[in-house]
Amino acid sequence: MKHWRSRSRSAMRNIQYLILKFALVITFGAIGLGLAKSYCYFMKNQHDALLEEPIDLLADLEVPKKNQEKNTSTPEAEGGSQKQAHRKGGAAAAKQRFRKGKS
Repeated sequence: MKHWRSRSRSAMRNIQYLILKFALVITFGAIGLGLAKSYCYFMKNQHDALLEEPIDLLADLEVPKKNQEKNTSTPEAEGGSQKQAHRKGGAAAAKQRFRKGKS
């Protein structure tokens, strides 16, 4: 006498209805596509989050320095401008700047 498990397995070996077969394939394909899209979305958002500047939680806790408290006015705030940086180089560099049209 055969075991009941072997009879139950062999009695219905595959799905009989063609529409049901297509429905199962389409369902599992949609599940796989949804998982792939969600994975790509997660990876894109994680990449974008890593490029952002981190939140500075200690900004409010920093104690201002004594020099900054005394010297709050800057020349730019008073309407003045900062000095331009000194250009390095000799006569040859000046000639080259003149040829390029830069002063």
